[in-house]
Amino acid sequence: MSKIDCLLNKCLWLLHDAKHLSNLDYLSRIDGEETAWYFWLTGIKGVYEFKLGYVENIGFSEHSCFYLKYYPDINEELFETYSCAEQFVRMGDLFEQTDVKIAEEHELCPCCGTNQCEHKHEHGPEPFVTRSKGIPKLLQRKILSPKLFCIGTIEFEIINDELSSLILTTESNLVQYAVNGFQVVDADGSPREIIGKNEIDRNIPGVSLCMPFHEFLLEKMLGILTVKSVQQTIVKEFGTVIFDFGNGDMRKKSSNAVEKVIVKNMF
Repeated sequence: MSKIDCLLNKCLWLLHDAKHLSNLDYLSRIDGEETAWYFWLTGIKGVYEFKLGYVENIGFSEHSCFYLKYYPDINEELFETYSCAEQFVRMGDLFEQTDVKIAEEHELCPCCGTNQCEHKHEHGPEPFVTRSKGIPKLLQRKILSPKLFCIGTIEFEIINDELSSLILTTESNLVQYAVNGFQVVDADGSPREIIGKNEIDRNIPGVSLCMPFHEFLLEKMLGILTVKSVQQTIVKEFGTVIFDFGNGDMRKKSSNAVEKVIVKNMF
């Protein structure tokens, strides 16, 4: 087991016992996969996926890279910024479209205002938060292209068993052009163009979508271990846009129309 896996598991174990402090409605490890979780954050309609991509060890240093995905709720405005392919997949049979009910936890007993009461609670059933499940079905995950729903990467550096740095990398906007357009077939068999040739098919606000998870990671997950950032730097560079030629042929090109944003925290 990697050092970052041990660190994050310890954070999440403690958060599970302090949900009312965590801004976390629900958490689920992804079955059958190591160092991968779904996060339903309070106040965020969709679901974040945080999955380890790779780990490298050089001397006393461990470097790990995680891929951050966001599965939007089909009713949130952000949904329209995803590509046509992502929207169709999200609305289809590969995803869980049901709701989950999550019992609200109270720091204090709602009927007596303490956390040490011994009486039988008679203030009615526990209230529930209803959330859209909104994640890929377990047996369908392998069918999904790993490029779908990606919004950024998060890297960790651990030196001599101590967390040294955390780096978030994303774009101001994740822009993708459909070189040949995008068509669907109507019920009568006629093709219908949804996206014209060389038009924007994807325009996700990468920074604003990544930051809620980044802040949760810093303030809640690492914070519960009193691991605090001592310095943060933000670097902006020319970004890249993607040209989708179809059949998996995607080509990146540098562009000053978007910014690559690198947020580095030192510990």
